[in-house]
Amino acid sequence: MKNIRLDISYDGKNYCGFQRQNNGITVQEVLENAIFSATGEKSKIYMSGRTDSGVHAMCQVVNFFSSTTIPVEKIYIVLNHHLPQDIRVMNSLEVLPSFNARKSAKRKTYMYRLYLGKVLSALDIGRVYHQKRKIDLSMLDTACHALIGEHDFSAFVSSHASTSSTIRKIYDCHIDKNGDYINFFVTGNGFLYNMVRILVGTLLDVASGKMTQDYFLSLLIGKSRLDAGDT
Repeated sequence: MKNIRLDISYDGKNYCGFQRQNNGITVQEVLENAIFSATGEKSKIYMSGRTDSGVHAMCQVVNFFSSTTIPVEKIYIVLNHHLPQDIRVMNSLEVLPSFNARKSAKRKTYMYRLYLGKVLSALDIGRVYHQKRKIDLSMLDTACHALIGEHDFSAFVSSHASTSSTIRKIYDCHIDKNGDYINFFVTGNGFLYNMVRILVGTLLDVASGKMTQDYFLSLLIGKSRLDAGDT
């Protein structure tokens, strides 16, 4: 059995996140069905991380075990023939038997895009958040840097989530501005359900003057979800 790594990109608007679930179609389900169609094997995918409903991916790393005779370096080509256009396998390669996409992952990065202009382009609908309130970029930058380190993100997880721990470590958090667009980047050892979306909503409250910096900092010691900003 070969251990095969795939690098996946997808448009998440038609999916209920990556991991299989009962309430709708997911990227994992579609990808495992494509592997079965290509190899005749029912293979379980191990993922580097779950994504929420509607979230897109530029490089989601997964792995699975297979005895297929298809050359590993061509598997991505074969799989793409069995996949819809909104899911693409960018690369395929054989890795060590000990490699596990989730356990071997060292860090994960989310990007959230904002637009500050008057009218959001039709091409950005569903991909970019239109920020209509005026914001102070220096305050936003300061609040972003305050997230670096290990904190209790209880205030930044959906009330519908179930998790054993709300402690997460953030390695980097910053913004890049390009014209009227702002790209918000956050890199950590893992993320809670809706954590990044809630973080962005709360950071925008700080940057627009709706929330003070001190109050924002107090949220990082395990406050209630009701104390933070909108998702």
